[in-house]
Amino acid sequence: NLEITGAAGAKFSTIVAYKIEFNQEVFDSRTAVSGYIKGSGTLSIKGTVTDSRGRSYSKTVTINVLAYSPPKINSFRVDRCNVDGSLNTSGEYAKVAVSGEYKSLNGHNTKLLTIYSKTRNVSTYTIKHTDTPNPTFTEEYVIGMYDTGISYDFKVTLEDYFESAESTVVLGTAKVVLDLG
Repeated sequence: NLEITGAAGAKFSTIVAYKIEFNQEVFDSRTAVSGYIKGSGTLSIKGTVTDSRGRSYSKTVTINVLAYSPPKINSFRVDRCNVDGSLNTSGEYAKVAVSGEYKSLNGHNTKLLTIYSKTRNVSTYTIKHTDTPNPTFTEEYVIGMYDTGISYDFKVTLEDYFESAESTVVLGTAKVVLDLG
């Protein structure tokens, strides 16, 4: 939101024209809403007023714009394990390994990592774990219990204030070398 405030004509003149320049856009008005900001860092906004006698005055202010990119899940894996997290293809627990990244925007951005699961024949996921990780993270979580005779769908979402990323994997049934049962 852009606005020129406090402009007044001198010696009985009045302000007859306003101009705002920002983000490679020019607005011939006292207020304006810019489009998508194309850059980051220190950016300039220039406001110009012209009075009824043809005199112009300009003022430039700067703002600091933080670079943003959407959250990203780099890897997501789920393996069967024991309660202590040791891998076991016949385990009743799930070891979830996830890595990703998001922009913290100097600590002003919100973030939430959520892990969901469901049995394969069910349409609705259940939240199994939530976390607020660091901006660049690699985390492991042990979640249980999961029946060894059933396959499960797992989903992870990484959300910030603006957008979210999602990934899904399947946790298969337990694997056995030989079953005499």
